[in-house]
Amino acid sequence: MRYSEKFLNYFYQSQHVGCLKGPGVKKTTVGSVDQGDLLELYLLIDDRRVIQQARFKAYGSAVLIAGSEYICSYLEGKTVEQGRALSSDQLLKDLQLPPLKIHTATLLTRALMECIKE
Repeated sequence: MRYSEKFLNYFYQSQHVGCLKGPGVKKTTVGSVDQGDLLELYLLIDDRRVIQQARFKAYGSAVLIAGSEYICSYLEGKTVEQGRALSSDQLLKDLQLPPLKIHTATLLTRALMECIKE
């Protein structure tokens, strides 16, 4: 499979790798090493429900890593409500991925939804 330039940029230019700690930080973990994809997503959400920072730790496919970077880049500065609007289909479209990668896109959006749930 050939990846798009946009996809490769998110994969090679990962600026959001790491974790966050402290008040206001939400963390979720989805997947498992046994399943082949493991993602920890960290979001720092302020009192106005704006996502100030986003970080991730990922083990797995290139799609998981690039998708995690995409989500973190997308979320910073957005409200929780705007974050909820991000769908698996949008992720596939924005990263120019084939429908075959829907399982990873779903894992990514599931992590997001779990992290911003009330």
